[in-house]
Amino acid sequence: NGLLPTDRTHVFNIYGSYIFNWFGSKSNSTDISVFQTVTSGTPMTTSIFGASTVTPQIFNERGDLGRSPTFSQTDMSLSHKVKFGSDGRFKAIFDINFLNLWDQATVTGIYPTMNPSTAPVNAAAISGGSQVNYVNGYTSGTIYNTILARIASQADRGDIRYKQPQLFQGPRAVRYGVRFVF
Repeated sequence: NGLLPTDRTHVFNIYGSYIFNWFGSKSNSTDISVFQTVTSGTPMTTSIFGASTVTPQIFNERGDLGRSPTFSQTDMSLSHKVKFGSDGRFKAIFDINFLNLWDQATVTGIYPTMNPSTAPVNAAAISGGSQVNYVNGYTSGTIYNTILARIASQADRGDIRYKQPQLFQGPRAVRYGVRFVF
C-alpha cells in the first residue's frame, strides 16, 4: 500500500510562442517557443535484499524516504523560415532546439537499497555453465573464495550507496535541423 514511485502530485506546464515577421515581410519569419514544466518530486522507498531473493523487497512502507526534489525544466525552440520560389510556396526552415536550457541537474532518484544482495548467482539461469564457471570467467578464479567469504561474514552489511543520489536530470541538449517544405 502507498504511493507508487511515479506519483507526481502536482504538475504545472506552460507553453508560449511568438512569430516575428521581419520588417513586415511575409517571406521571412522567426518563431520562438518556450516550454516550462514544474512537477513535485516522486516518492522514494527503502528496499532490502533478503537472503534468498534476487529482487529488492520493500522494507518499511512506500514513500518512507520522502520525495525527490521538485523537478523543473525549461525548453526553447527557434525556427527561422525563408520563403522562396516565384510564388513563395517553397520554404527552407532552420531549427535549433534547447532541452534543459538552464542546464539544471536536479536529483531525480536516490539509491534505495539498504543492503547489497547476499544471494548467490543462480547457476540455473546461466546457460551451459555453473556458478563457479560464471565467477571464474570474470575473475580467472582469483577472487571467488574472497567474494564468498565476505558475503558469509557480512551478510547484513549496509550498502554505502544507500540514500545517495543516483539519478539526475538530463544535461542540456542542443539539436539543429534544416527542413524544406514544398
